[in-house]
Amino acid sequence: MKMAKKGVPHTCIECGGKMGLVKDINFRGYQVSGLRCTKCKFEEMDLEMAGEVIKLEKMKVEGLTARAFKSGNSISIRIPMALARVLHIIPGGELQLKTRDHVLEIEA
Repeated sequence: MKMAKKGVPHTCIECGGKMGLVKDINFRGYQVSGLRCTKCKFEEMDLEMAGEVIKLEKMKVEGLTARAFKSGNSISIRIPMALARVLHIIPGGELQLKTRDHVLEIEA
């Protein structure tokens, strides 16, 4: 299912009720966008976001490498879009950084 646009009415396939856009559908422990029926609570998740979650899980298994680069007076890393979307990281958003025993932790 391609995600519906805001303001476009959708009907629930289970009960015929009205479907509304939500951003809190739980899929494998992550919050994804989708549609939820206001009557019976049936949910349809955004398949693109679900695909991003699956890519993220694959990255966890295979590992993820990021290259550091100079950006002004800072060192920057790129975060894959699949990871950014699933963790709701947006350009200009703040992330919490912590270090422990030469390990950098980033909290979204």
